[in-house]
Amino acid sequence: MVVDNIADVQIGEENCVWDECYPSYLEVEEDYKANNLFVLEENNEIIAAISIVPKNEMDNFNEWKYTNNVSEIARVIVRKDKRGQNLSIIMLDNISEILINRGKNVIHLAVAIKNKAAVKNYIKYGFEIIAKKFMYNNEYYLCEKNIGDKNE
Repeated sequence: MVVDNIADVQIGEENCVWDECYPSYLEVEEDYKANNLFVLEENNEIIAAISIVPKNEMDNFNEWKYTNNVSEIARVIVRKDKRGQNLSIIMLDNISEILINRGKNVIHLAVAIKNKAAVKNYIKYGFEIIAKKFMYNNEYYLCEKNIGDKNE
């Protein structure tokens, strides 16, 4: 099943802040059951994944420019041997369309500062770094991107 090995794609890799506790099986399973987990597969193996996160503690951060019609994405992964093939861009394009269809206008995310490739990719995709925040024992950039027409 998809939820059995989603985290195995990334854990232990350089610049990865994931460990045996995060993401937990429960978080990934909840994403899956709520239709908030999206994967790319090749030969029945996960090569990329992304999750839409329901309301959580990040929603209350004061740093955000936009707070209405917002959704957070997290747990974005691309298998190491598949990087450099624009799979994260494909995933972000698809998730943006899904979120627009769900009535969302802005995407929030937190990216580990030490994950320079991911930071570069999000900036290239149009995310704006809003703030730097220490949380979960690491430093993160809080990023957001306007994907819709209206924001307040």
